[in-house]
Amino acid sequence: MECTGIVAEKFCIQLNYNDTMSNELMIPNHFCSKYSSLLTEFMELKLVTIGDAGWRFVVARADGDGINDEIHPLVAFVERCGFALPMQIKYVLSNGKKFVGSYDSENSKFSGLSSMLEILGEAALYGVHHFVFTFDGTLMVLISAFDSELNEILFPGTPMSKDANGSCPVVWKCFKIKVEAKHMFDDCYVIEILDDFMRLAEVWKNFQCINIYSGSCCWRLLARNREENFCCTIVDGWQKKCDGLGLEIGDICIFQCPIDSCDQFKIRVLNFDA
Repeated sequence: MECTGIVAEKFCIQLNYNDTMSNELMIPNHFCSKYSSLLTEFMELKLVTIGDAGWRFVVARADGDGINDEIHPLVAFVERCGFALPMQIKYVLSNGKKFVGSYDSENSKFSGLSSMLEILGEAALYGVHHFVFTFDGTLMVLISAFDSELNEILFPGTPMSKDANGSCPVVWKCFKIKVEAKHMFDDCYVIEILDDFMRLAEVWKNFQCINIYSGSCCWRLLARNREENFCCTIVDGWQKKCDGLGLEIGDICIFQCPIDSCDQFKIRVLNFDA
């Protein structure tokens, strides 16, 4: 199960021999300064390796280069999971935007990546030196961008933002939650989504991870599709989202996702005092 809570920027570290012999690892200053209020003396870090995982590969990019429509992943990547790659691919960017591409198994290449430039525009790609492509085992390929110091670059906007080419996403699913007193307690683990249940139940799994975007921040929530009770519920990640957005009793949270993207939502908050 994926971790819930705030989705922080990633960073990469190329380990040397001394790193492997030590029980300590220096975290980049950029990451520490941005998330200093969330870091504690003892906390768990999720370590993801590239060399032995086989589900990820890296593509280098020089400043000023455009976006190639086609790329050939590393041989090791294809050998590990090429058999599981479908013909149609859905690419997911760090701001929740999705676009469709394809995988040619005969020639071992991904295509359709030029759409990324139409969605983001050239300015958003300034400073990007590396792309990391992560295959989730189904039909999703997540694209992460990193600068020259291997800190992640989060693309601006949300799943519902206007694209650089002027295209505007259409709202597909929408639900709202009014913050009640019981929602503010740490032991409140279930938040009911009563409205629009049927349309969510049609597309959500029994346990569904959803990403919620506001400004440059993203939170991951875990929702449960409770068909027997005719409702969907948020069962994890709610409190951290409340803290991050500074929600108060009476505020109304409106969640919207674009077409064919039921796991990526923009959140809009209507403040009670407004």
